[in-house]
Amino acid sequence: MQNIDIILTLLTVLAAFLGLLAMLRILLKLRRPNVKLNTDFFEQLDKKFDLRLVNNKEDITTLADSFRREHLATYELTRLLEDYLRYLINKASNSEGDIKQSYVDRHQKANQILKEEKEEKPYDELPIEERRIFRAINSSVKTGEKEDVLNSLEDLRILISTKSKIYQQSNTINKFSIPLAVIGLILTIYFGIKSLPKENAEQVTTTTNNVDSTKSEIKDTLNTSK
Repeated sequence: MQNIDIILTLLTVLAAFLGLLAMLRILLKLRRPNVKLNTDFFEQLDKKFDLRLVNNKEDITTLADSFRREHLATYELTRLLEDYLRYLINKASNSEGDIKQSYVDRHQKANQILKEEKEEKPYDELPIEERRIFRAINSSVKTGEKEDVLNSLEDLRILISTKSKIYQQSNTINKFSIPLAVIGLILTIYFGIKSLPKENAEQVTTTTNNVDSTKSEIKDTLNTSK
């Protein structure tokens, strides 16, 4: 019977520990921008430039659409191009001769396409609701409808206020979720050990020490990611 209690306790500790790691992985993924998606797009676009397949905006748009479908991403073309320009600057600064010039030429081409995209689709990089309001303001300004501009500005004020509250609440939840998860794990281990007969408690001491060590590593990882 005592052996069964030990096994159940160890399984409980293991389940709690794995649950904590899974949650931390999700939280860390939310904290860190997923740069791999952009890198994939940049590399594919570089290949098109190498093959001289980029002549106009449609050549990049086709690649961006395929990229978004493959990665289930919602990045707008303007955002991708802006990040690509920064990528090209870094590449050019670390290159010399013809290779450096090729990145400079690509930067000029991509920058021209970005300007065309922004002229054709102003505010396209904004979320849907913000985009709608800014387009309404732009249209009202052109037609001289002062009252409509004021109404749109009020809509924008309400939207910003609402999203700010949601962000603050989300940030508060994330701030306390990790400490609470660690505390929960510690309590699970503690009461699990307390429930064992005294002569068998030492058998799980090693597990506790390992968890404490892992907790320190998790804390270091979180501090590094900030």
